[in-house]
Amino acid sequence: MPEVDAIRVKGTSWSIPRIDPVHFTAERFAAVIADTAGPHPSEAGVPRVDFLWLDVACIDQTPRSREKAQEIGRQAKIFRGATQVFVWLTTHDISWYTTWASEMEPQFELMCGPKFHTEVDVRDWAMEVTMIVADLLADPWFSSLWTLQETFLSPAAVIIPGDAMKSSIDLCRLSFISETLQSIKDALGYDDEIREADEECGLGAMIDLTGLLVCLDQHSMGLLTAAGHRTTRHEEDRVYGIMQVFELQLGNSAPGIDENRAFSLEELNDQLGAALLVKDPILSQMYIYQGKIEPRKGWRLARCSIVPSESKVFYHRKRAQPTVENRATLSCQRLEASLWGKFSGPMVSFRVFAQRLLHDWPNAWSYGGATILLDKEILDECPEEYRATNLSRAAFLAPYTPEVTILLLGLQSELKSEGEKGRRSAVGLLLHRFSDLALKTATEPEIWKRVGLFIWSVDSERLEEEAMRSNEPFKLLAKSIENSKTITKYLPYLKGEGPEWKDASGLYG
Repeated sequence: MPEVDAIRVKGTSWSIPRIDPVHFTAERFAAVIADTAGPHPSEAGVPRVDFLWLDVACIDQTPRSREKAQEIGRQAKIFRGATQVFVWLTTHDISWYTTWASEMEPQFELMCGPKFHTEVDVRDWAMEVTMIVADLLADPWFSSLWTLQETFLSPAAVIIPGDAMKSSIDLCRLSFISETLQSIKDALGYDDEIREADEECGLGAMIDLTGLLVCLDQHSMGLLTAAGHRTTRHEEDRVYGIMQVFELQLGNSAPGIDENRAFSLEELNDQLGAALLVKDPILSQMYIYQGKIEPRKGWRLARCSIVPSESKVFYHRKRAQPTVENRATLSCQRLEASLWGKFSGPMVSFRVFAQRLLHDWPNAWSYGGATILLDKEILDECPEEYRATNLSRAAFLAPYTPEVTILLLGLQSELKSEGEKGRRSAVGLLLHRFSDLALKTATEPEIWKRVGLFIWSVDSERLEEEAMRSNEPFKLLAKSIENSKTITKYLPYLKGEGPEWKDASGLYG
């Protein structure tokens, strides 16, 4: 767009990108930049800033330049060190902002009111809120891949409407919007009626796809799955635009790489996946596949991956600070033409483990003390009648051929404010030996295929009802709430100790 003026920045040797005036003009851009240097009227005593970082002015915009790649790799450090970050919603002006707030406020009050689930038509409410939320998310900022990383790094960024200086409105932070959406998402799971209304209007799915909630929770693996739903001009940016969160420099941004070397998205995904295996063996595997994946790629995230809500025990920001104990070592190894995941750590037969748990804590499967999360490929093999509960899934997996095995990834304990340990959980990777006989005989390392995840409680002290045998777990649960008696059992096998567990190593995919 040669007819459009770009913002003028002294000292830049590259061409500043020109933006369609439909979004904003260079003059308005310059005015907003000047405004960000000063404090908001509500921030009494806060001085003006001396330095402002702006991507188009501080990142060399020369295509494929070494300088551009290096600066992209430094963005996380810049955002984390900033005293303030601003989000400019260029298509939402001050009048829109005022109208939107006036529409959302009464709906939010209804949701928080005592009669919401008894007197409010939740279908009408869900449809109305869906339109209000969709109106907010229509701004391109909420669909851009690059802004997703900024959201994660700066969840408390200040919102600036398109035609207003920040002093024109009450101080509004991105975290306020994210927390509002989180409250709405929580309300959508209250009962069957509102869950059905949500399925009809797609409100919960719309909120999830923004990635704002995983940014609010600071869950980095959830951020990777959200990135697959954001828009970007170059597919390779699905890695370049996220890697800084993990403090990684991959592809062209890695030190010493030839600037003329081009990396495909497949290569970048392999680099990212391999780095995460080493960096965090637990979180690097905290996902399940909801679709078909490429052969032998079951060791890393794919576009069809999701982070299950059951895994929140390992990362949720509102939980007490956890301490993590890694028990497995993960990395990658190339075998002939394929890159595989490589593991070493304690393993146990799922059948043996499940039988022991059923004997020691029979109702752990119903009380949330044992959760099975299966990848789609094996879930498709599971008969419908075996899918509904954790115990029925265990009944399906126990006799499965080839035998399913648990690789213990690690354990985590919550620390209460006074330093005492809270709930303790373990997570294992479910694997079975690869059925491809050619692979099994042609290679020295044992090769395994990913099946899913298994999360279980390691707590020794639990509700008495969890140790009872009953066909009516919900009656037991109601009884346990009334009586709250506990019993204690010290079971080393839950922590990966004992003769059932054997150290093993191999490849998986």
